[in-house]
Amino acid sequence: LKLCKGLSLHKVNEKRQSLLETPNRRYDKHGNLIFAGADLTRKLQLYKQQQQDHDNDHDNNHDANRDDHDHDHDECVTNVQRITTSELRRKQQTNHRNEQAFWNADHDAHPIHVARTHLNYGQMETNFRVHQEQQQLPAKRRQIQYSSWPATVLDLFGGIGSGIVALKRLRMAMHKVIHVEHDKVANHVHHYNHNASYNSDLEDDGIEHVSDYPTFEGIEEDLNSFMVKHAPIDIVLGGPPCVDYTGINASRKGVRGEQGQYLQRFGTLVAAIRDHPLQRDVPLYFFAENVILRGRDLDEVSIAFDITPLEVDAHYFSPCRRKRHFFLNYPSNFFDL
Repeated sequence: LKLCKGLSLHKVNEKRQSLLETPNRRYDKHGNLIFAGADLTRKLQLYKQQQQDHDNDHDNNHDANRDDHDHDHDECVTNVQRITTSELRRKQQTNHRNEQAFWNADHDAHPIHVARTHLNYGQMETNFRVHQEQQQLPAKRRQIQYSSWPATVLDLFGGIGSGIVALKRLRMAMHKVIHVEHDKVANHVHHYNHNASYNSDLEDDGIEHVSDYPTFEGIEEDLNSFMVKHAPIDIVLGGPPCVDYTGINASRKGVRGEQGQYLQRFGTLVAAIRDHPLQRDVPLYFFAENVILRGRDLDEVSIAFDITPLEVDAHYFSPCRRKRHFFLNYPSNFFDL
């Protein structure tokens, strides 16, 4: 520390001596140096020059480092396989064909299919069917005809309740709907549109809406308690997650995936309900939807449902192409495809 102080004092003394020897310097009464205007300007110019030299040195060092980085990057790029223009064009054409396999072009959509996407289409179709049926019935019986036995429906992975909307449009008489969905927003949408006790602005649809089971496991792990409260079950429907089956998921795991296992467990639960003593030989109909399954996934899920799925393309019913598998046990003449 003393050595450092000594060097510092030595430099200060040298600087002071050089200033004293410099001509045209003025000092105040206390001996402090007063810079003249020209000297101050020259000192500022010197300071700026030093700063500029420092910046230039910094830029040169940065450029040298960047050149080294670019050299390393070039060495890495040499190991990358480059694509030619023709290969790129071929890949673009392939992608275009893949897109056409999923979506119709505007000119390919049938006018009837486009009309079905209109917001008022469902209501117009319902009104038309009701009118046609009323005209065919005697005057004393001109009312909407429902099935004679009100069904108890188990709506697994129910989402916003689209399956219930479909059953209502089919004029299916329902006594109870057990809505199973873990998402709070989806549950709100479902009950807001169907449950009069949840939304006072709705007209009572005469259906008991049950939402005591937010998860699939809540029924699966305690099936006896569920059947004691709600058996017999008439219809089980739902769309389990498809993330482990869809082709756009590069890390899909099929039936072994965390989400993919639910489709197989869906079929297992249907079999357990069908064979439960409290079902009392009441016919159980099920309807499950998912993306197209292939290979081992298709085999294992088909075994769980004990049925081969029906493959349907939405192209026949809407302006889009969406092939899906439907696992269902409705009579074969139910569909006219």
